Amino acid sequence: MSQDVPTLYEWAGGSEALNRLTQTFYAEVAKDPVVGPVFKHMSPD
Repeated sequence: MSQDVPTLYEWAGGSEALNRLTQTFYAEVAKDPVVGPVFKHMSPD
């Protein structure tokens, strides 16, 4: 009954998955009419 419980980081897919999520978020957020203006001055880097 001693099962390893993954951390939230592991459950989310680790570094690779979180990097993909972040890249996708910033690529799309500027297009959103509600939150896009908050990010419009942010560098794409």
